[in-house]
Amino acid sequence: MLCIFDENELTADTKPEHILLNALGGRKTTKKAICSKCNNDFGGTIDGDFARQAEVIRNLLQLKSGTGNGPPMLRNVQAGAERINIASDGSPVRQNRPFEIKRDDAGNIVGVNIEASSPEELQRHIPNLAAMLKLPEDEVRKRIAASKATIVSQRPGVVPHELKFGGPEALRSVTKACLVLIAATLGSEVVRESAFAEARDFVVNGGETFVHDRIGFDSRSLPLDADLRDRFGAFFNLIFIRSNAEGRVIGHFTLLNAAAWQVILAETGGPPNVHLALVSNPEETSLWSDDVGQIGDIAMGWLETPDRSNAASQARIESILEHHVDRERPKAIDHILDQVMGRYAGADGKIPPERVDEFRRELADRVARHALSIPYERELTPEEMASLAGLAEKGS
Repeated sequence: MLCIFDENELTADTKPEHILLNALGGRKTTKKAICSKCNNDFGGTIDGDFARQAEVIRNLLQLKSGTGNGPPMLRNVQAGAERINIASDGSPVRQNRPFEIKRDDAGNIVGVNIEASSPEELQRHIPNLAAMLKLPEDEVRKRIAASKATIVSQRPGVVPHELKFGGPEALRSVTKACLVLIAATLGSEVVRESAFAEARDFVVNGGETFVHDRIGFDSRSLPLDADLRDRFGAFFNLIFIRSNAEGRVIGHFTLLNAAAWQVILAETGGPPNVHLALVSNPEETSLWSDDVGQIGDIAMGWLETPDRSNAASQARIESILEHHVDRERPKAIDHILDQVMGRYAGADGKIPPERVDEFRRELADRVARHALSIPYERELTPEEMASLAGLAEKGS
């Protein structure tokens, strides 16, 4: 077998190609389509471009890759008046200098401001701070314990995520995925035939003509939508291939059930009456199937008539954002509850009766402030400062 994009032979040592990108949760791989060189070349170009278009949604929905890697971090995001990072677990992290050493006009140190988002982060900064101050770490810990600190909890400002799907590079990756599915099922020699020559050339070299004449955005919900949602989640990925008796081959690629494209892979002369599919659940990557008998069929007539508007697709994207908000709201409340419980509960995990009213007032205040986006501020006690400096654990 030869690579569908060049003359390199496919062997047992060929690097496996993910039919659906690993970054999108794809699990199924093949060595029957692409050589290792093309695999590497496409991975760093068109596949990378396509994968980046899903990064915001992957972070919002906490979608892992097919190999189990966590969602990507979103870096340098505007949130109101601040710029933040959104960690791979979805939590916002302020972009700030961990500490600022203040000096007078003569260069003498007159103070240090430290900012950390957690006690663990503060502990990581102490060795660096001690080195810059030319002091032993224990001395720095004692000075921190003797200082004052304020804990501030606040919601980040509104984050205006920009979602873009498609474009020439990403559509080359979409077309490649369709061709790879055909090669993995029917053999690379089928895709190397002249009927797919224009599609193969588009993947390798790009070209506006192919995009204009052979690819179209499709806003419609799939005829199989309800069934696929039931079995593979609301945000499934689907590669679907169909051909008629004359060998006109159409691919349909659905990304996270938010955006979809129709690709005419062969005008005529391709394999007749083909029916191929690959579906996956990015929320649970072990749930996928390439069994067309169970996935179902889509008529050629439907595939031939895409809806180029974006209204329906926009509604599905909005449902993704609503799903994110509905899931994150209780997590935020649970986080506040854990913080307040940590202040009032004893070693047995119970709140002393004489502190129950105080606990309730602080919890209600914290939740209300969170709902209204009002910062919560509280000065730490000497005991908390000792713990924060790492002295409590040392028995000091």
